[in-house]
This record gives sequence, structure tokens and C-alpha cells, in this order.
Amino acid sequence: RNCKYRYSHEVAPTIKDGISQSAADIRMKKIHIEESCGILSTKISEVNIKEKSLLTQIKDVKDFIINKIEDRCREVTAEVTKLTRDKRRLLENKKNNFDRTMW
Repeated sequence: RNCKYRYSHEVAPTIKDGISQSAADIRMKKIHIEESCGILSTKISEVNIKEKSLLTQIKDVKDFIINKIEDRCREVTAEVTKLTRDKRRLLENKKNNFDRTMW
């Protein structure tokens, strides 16, 4: 066999250094992940604020459009009522004139 055996006191410092390095790497990755989570939380908060703002703007636009449509509907209703009233009067006058001429 070509195996080399060493005593534990010879191997221990190397293994200890490797484990220490791995632990340091893990701590660094943990810190990086925590920072990334913090950044993501901030971004999510910003997106939520923008979403609320956009929803408010959409509601305002919807209310504005509804008010404009209702105003126009009232205008058209008033205009149609006026026109039909005028035509009704005109027809009644014609009928009355016709009735007078017939009797």
C-alpha cells in the first residue's frame, strides 16, 4: 500500500484551519444573505408604497370619470327633456289651431 498515516497531532492543525476557514466562509455568506434580505425588505416596502399610490390614483381617476359621465348624463337628460317639451308644445299648438279651424 502507498498510504501514509500520520498522527492526529500532526493532522489536527490542518483540519482545524480548514474547519475555521469553512466557518468563516459560512459566517460571511450568512452576513451577505442577511444584508440581501434587508435590501429585499426595503424594496418590497417601496413597491407596496408605490402600489398604494397607484391604487389611489386609479380610484381618483375612476371617480373623476364617473363624475364626468354623470354630469354629461344630466346635461343630455335636461337637453332631451327640453327638446321633447318644446316639440310637445309645438304639436299641441298645431292641434289646437287645427281644432279651432275645424269647429
